[in-house]
Formats: sequence, C-alpha cells, structure tokens
Amino acid sequence: MLKFLKLIYGYVIILVRGENLERFLNLCKSRKVYMERIRYREDGQLMAQMQAADFFRLRPLRNKTGVHIQIIQRRGMPFFFLRNKKRKAFFTGMILGGILIFFLTGRIWNIHIEGNIRNSTGEILDFLDKQDINHGMSKKKINCSEVAAAVRKNFPEITWVSARIEGTRLILNIQEGIIPPKINSNTSPCNLLADKDGVIT
Repeated sequence: MLKFLKLIYGYVIILVRGENLERFLNLCKSRKVYMERIRYREDGQLMAQMQAADFFRLRPLRNKTGVHIQIIQRRGMPFFFLRNKKRKAFFTGMILGGILIFFLTGRIWNIHIEGNIRNSTGEILDFLDKQDINHGMSKKKINCSEVAAAVRKNFPEITWVSARIEGTRLILNIQEGIIPPKINSNTSPCNLLADKDGVIT
C-alpha cells in the first residue's frame, strides 16, 4: 500500500555532494523533511529517496549547507503525466477506457445456476429472459429477492432459491424437492419372488 501511494504522489532519487552532508541530514530531520534509503557511495556522495513534494523544501537547507543536490531519477504518476502531456490521444484513450470499464462492470454478463437437476439450465434461463432478466442488463435493475420468488413460483419442484450478485455474475442457488417414492396400491395377497438367489435379512 505504501509503495502504491509513492507511485501516486511521485518520488525522486537524489544525489547530494558537498562537505556538510551530516549537517544537511540533521537539518532535514529538524525540518521534518523525510528521506529514506539513505546511503553513502564510495565517492563520498549521498544518495536518498524522497517524496516529490518534499524536494522543493530542500532549497533553504541547500543554501545553508552549501551542498549540491542533483535529481537522478523521477518516478510516479505526476512525472509520467508530465512526460506524456503532449500525447492527447493517449490520455483520451485512457479516459475512454476507464469509462468503458466502469460501464461494463455495472452490468450482468453471466447468469450461473447451481443445484438444478430436474429443471434444466436452459429452461430457467428462458424463464428469466421472459422476466426481462438477461445478459448485459444493468445490475441496478435486478432485485435478487424478486428473482428468487419468481423462479420458486414458476417451478413447483423448486423448494428454495437464493439469488445474489457477485461482480458481473448473477448466481442462483437452487434446491429441488425430493420426489416421493411410488407406492404399490395393490393390497391383495401375493408371493414375493426374487429374480436371483439371495438371503433376506
């Protein structure tokens, strides 16, 4: 998360050289100009990383200590947009792409049905289509409780339905009732004869 924020606000890697490097660091600390990844190079120069906004606060400290400060790398979104400010088509494409993604994520692109055995997925999808619930519709127009009630009412074999939206998917969890076994209504006496030999326990 911290690295992501650095990219959002932008940061620079600086190279500081001079005779008063320690005093420069002490002044940065007292003025709450935060730097990180501070390290000395073999040639006696100091390298550090800091936020782009804090870099502009270094001028009075540089004047007091007489050090020379050089930016060797600029990273983050502010510098990216600054380098590409003349590419209008690129930024227009980014904006249109963002609008398109926002539009697409607000719609249902998959209707997933789980737990159905006697009622095929095609039959349920056809019923939902007649109820104006289909692929590509806006998520705001879907009332999950009403969808579940309509499916349960139209299919008597279904005893329980749960509808929920996850991302761009409408998921229906279905539970069908148990079919009661057929009972022989013939009550007249008869012989019990098995097709194969066996032991009755």
